[in-house]
Amino acid sequence: MKNNYFSRSLVVTSFATLTSLLCITPVQAAFEAPEQNTIKPAQDVRPWDASIRIFYGRDDNVALVPDVTFYMGKKSSRSYGVSFSGQYRLVQTQDITAGFTANVDRVWYKEGMGPGDNDAPDEYDLETTNPGVFIQRNLFVNGMPAMIGGSFDYRKERLEISNLASTNDRYTLYGALQPHRQVKLNASYSFSEYNSDTNFPSQALNNRDAGRIDAAVKGDAANPASPIIPASRRNE
Repeated sequence: MKNNYFSRSLVVTSFATLTSLLCITPVQAAFEAPEQNTIKPAQDVRPWDASIRIFYGRDDNVALVPDVTFYMGKKSSRSYGVSFSGQYRLVQTQDITAGFTANVDRVWYKEGMGPGDNDAPDEYDLETTNPGVFIQRNLFVNGMPAMIGGSFDYRKERLEISNLASTNDRYTLYGALQPHRQVKLNASYSFSEYNSDTNFPSQALNNRDAGRIDAAVKGDAANPASPIIPASRRNE
């Protein structure tokens, strides 16, 4: 069972950021794991990054209720939550960066059961944990700075209602090429395995395991101060 809170609600956020190198990824409709950072930090930068995000908003369809359903209760609710992201780099050299990532998200809904209700939004509080590992290699392609890397992350989602839970394993290959100091090209390919950890009386409801493939190519205006490979090595 999935939640599309962030895709439809207006979120007012406050940030307490220890660093901005690792971006925060909120709980998303497709429960996607965050992308790995493709800009390698300099060697003299500390080996860890951490950030926290606190948010408040409203969801008008907490349980994703269709027109015909057995759900009997309010559909909309105010909500609040917290999202934590962190990264620790065990290896951080001019050529190779490798380490661990961790992301934890928690969403609480305020609306409880009313008179005559059998269900309530606060039964759909969402909790996710998402640890991972990554490695990336910096190199040159015809004199242009480039990077290739790979990652694996494991994501577990849990809803309080009936202890519904699922897991998602994702394997990703990604790369970047910087043909100009202000232009960066990125490509990624990932395969995910979604597994439901909840058993229902009806076997038809249990057949929800699935595989997913994502591929993307994009171009960015790169920051001249943050190249893929430090300027000190561009003439090597």
